[in-house]
Amino acid sequence: MLLFLTSFRLCLSCRYTCEICSKTLSSSGSLHNHRATHHAATNDLLACPHCPKTFKLKQKLSVHVLAHAGRKPFECSECVDGGVGFVHRQSLEAHNIRCHGAGGATECDACGKKFADKSYLNRHVKWHERVRSARERSQKS
Repeated sequence: MLLFLTSFRLCLSCRYTCEICSKTLSSSGSLHNHRATHHAATNDLLACPHCPKTFKLKQKLSVHVLAHAGRKPFECSECVDGGVGFVHRQSLEAHNIRCHGAGGATECDACGKKFADKSYLNRHVKWHERVRSARERSQKS
């Protein structure tokens, strides 16, 4: 009995309990998402109108459909070129850490673009080298 009680996580602020698995959650929205994610019947799945994918949550389907439409609502405000957008907010956040991270940022000598990760700077420098090489080849022709 003691082993069961110590492994069971007690949450005093939880007020919503799933009637299927007895999991307790802190809000009615969390309970709704829990039911939809963990206890949805196969016939409750939402189908993408553009591909065979199905989703348990309407919000997940909506974000997925954006990708089919080519819409990228999360745009990077720091990229000079503009047009750098992402379907998911998490992808924009990862991009910002990877490309514009604070502290330890490295800068391209050729164009001044900053990178948080040296490996991305190296890949970028190689791009400059390929462009320079292609220009030289076209000038020789």
